[in-house]
Amino acid sequence: MHALTASWTWFEHLADPHGQLMWEKKIRTLGATSTVEQFWSYFEHVPPPSELFQSGVCVGRQVESLSIFRGNVLPKWEDPMNEQGGEWFARKPFPPAILDAIWELIVLAMVTETLDPRGSIMGARVCDKSARGRAFYRLEVWYSAQANPEDVRTKLLHTLTNIPVHVKDGGAAGGERRRLTKGEIPKFEMRSHEVQKAVELQKDLGLVPHWVAPGGAAPKGAVDSPWD
Repeated sequence: MHALTASWTWFEHLADPHGQLMWEKKIRTLGATSTVEQFWSYFEHVPPPSELFQSGVCVGRQVESLSIFRGNVLPKWEDPMNEQGGEWFARKPFPPAILDAIWELIVLAMVTETLDPRGSIMGARVCDKSARGRAFYRLEVWYSAQANPEDVRTKLLHTLTNIPVHVKDGGAAGGERRRLTKGEIPKFEMRSHEVQKAVELQKDLGLVPHWVAPGGAAPKGAVDSPWD
């Protein structure tokens, strides 16, 4: 067995269209990996995002997101390792083959500590935000307060630009191994978990955040709800 630098845990988040379930009821732990061999066993058996989101209903549940997080860190803002950190995220109607390829590159770069050798990357998540027949997804890379966000973004884009990946895009039989093109690499935006939690609290209370003047913009680091 070949040990990974850290252990990583896989999660799936179940859809809750009526908003009736507590967070703990919607999250399911798929398993933990601490060696290279365990990781590849999970990676090869967990369906890629494009298949998982389409087939969830067929097995009695609808999966809204898939995530992999470091050690005992949970995929939620309130976790002590996440609450003062943030994330880089990209959202768009990714073609299925490109969604799977980017997810693979992100996960591999994360577990090999390529995105930050100091261990400040907490996890990655891919979410299905499709609605009314339109495919739409969000990819996220979460980091702790110890990270340098701009360094993380630079290494993330370097990975997506320069590392060849297997793309099942219907070209060659079974796809081909290649680098992603400039047009296939999404734009990543940054979100602060601390700022976003404050915004969400104001929304829950039915109040307009005091730092947002009528017609003004939200503070830097605040974007739409993570479930929007």
